[in-house]
Amino acid sequence: MNSSHITRRHFLRALGGGAALMAAIPPWLKAADSIGSKNAEHPARPNILFLFPDQWRPDWVGYLKQVPVRTPNLDALAARGTVCTGAITPSPLCAPARGALAMGLEYAQSPIKTNEDCVPLGGDFFYKRLREAGYYVMGCGKFDLSKGAADWGADGKHRLPGGTTRLADWGFNDGIDNSGKFDAFGAHKKGDNCPYLDFLKKHSLLETHLRDFQQRKGKAMYGNSKPTPLPDFAYADNWITRNATALLESAPPGKPWFLQVNFNGPHNPVDVTSAMRAAWKDASLPLPHPNKSGLTDEELLDARRNYAAMIENIDKRIGELIALLRKRGELERTLIVFSSDHGEMLGDHGRFAKSVPWEASAGVPLLASGPGVKAGAVLDGPCATLDLGATFLDYAGLGTKFHQSLSLRKALAGEEALPRRVVHSGLGRWRMAFDGRYVLFRDYPKNGETHFYDLRRDPDEQQDVPRAGEAGAAFQELEKSLAR
Repeated sequence: MNSSHITRRHFLRALGGGAALMAAIPPWLKAADSIGSKNAEHPARPNILFLFPDQWRPDWVGYLKQVPVRTPNLDALAARGTVCTGAITPSPLCAPARGALAMGLEYAQSPIKTNEDCVPLGGDFFYKRLREAGYYVMGCGKFDLSKGAADWGADGKHRLPGGTTRLADWGFNDGIDNSGKFDAFGAHKKGDNCPYLDFLKKHSLLETHLRDFQQRKGKAMYGNSKPTPLPDFAYADNWITRNATALLESAPPGKPWFLQVNFNGPHNPVDVTSAMRAAWKDASLPLPHPNKSGLTDEELLDARRNYAAMIENIDKRIGELIALLRKRGELERTLIVFSSDHGEMLGDHGRFAKSVPWEASAGVPLLASGPGVKAGAVLDGPCATLDLGATFLDYAGLGTKFHQSLSLRKALAGEEALPRRVVHSGLGRWRMAFDGRYVLFRDYPKNGETHFYDLRRDPDEQQDVPRAGEAGAAFQELEKSLAR
């Protein structure tokens, strides 16, 4: 079953319902409102926790029961919130996806076309609007809003001449921006260790990490599934979580806050600690058939096991952050949103990573939980992560539109349908349009080439659909939407 076509009935059945579900609830939720109850009414200005890992496939979440991954904390959030099963990134590449979200612009209008582009200084970002409205805006992990500049600095502020910082220019009161997994190498060669490498250096682990990553290039990004020699405390996503914890604990009392946590995983390479790998030893996971990935079935299975291990580890870290909110008495007045910048092919269609319009690459998981969000709900229509900026601003009382970003708040409350009939993604020359069932690729894989799939009948996107009847009408609408 394809992740974009999970109905409410299928979703509730997947959750297991009743006692089986309650047994799976993590400790942070046991004392909270019961699953399936109506969430608290929308407060004027809730806190906002935005969980935004890197390269997480739309179907690799436990609450969909499509792949046997272990995500009990996300499952609990899904059960007490709303899941969007047709979510699409504006672009399946790190910097373009994150830049489009920050600026509220479709890929076609965004100035961030490649990973080498930086968002413009002085730009209009939803973070900045939140700060100007009185929110205390914080963030940590991999932002990728100025990847091309490679000027993180040991404190992650991106310091500029004159005493200013990129982080402040984007709209943050405080934060620590670190590089992605491989970007750190380029920065290191330039003499910029970035915050994570600086942390490793202080613990005499930097050279160990650099040597290990030298063995994870090219085919070895997925073919090398050996564990990293780093101890668990030094693993990047665990370090990022400690940064998030410190930021939360430093937030000034009496002000609403926004915190974005950008986990580095489950981005390639498939580096995991020994403990993470041991937890998935001999696990059975689905493989694409036929396997055209260039790896043997066993190599691909090992890569997928490590990917699942990265997902499980992030879910545990999410549980720690939510437990902290509970301890601080803030859980019931905090909107929690989970998504990703793009997906991961993991060998499907003979490809790895992202950058292509297939759903495993351009699709993302998306759920929201908290005040004003309908519990136990599923929205299975087309949805754009581009719209999260306007959604956050709407919850802050700042209107329902942010440039091309449209608020999802009323849809999440169960009051209205999703705001778009068609959502778009793109990278370079190709464009994709999706209406919740049919998907159109234009100029992919070659210029002038078009593909058209019915994800309800062909969830693996293998067979082009004849453009006649109902499908033909859908094709015309998708084609027109790309021409606008």
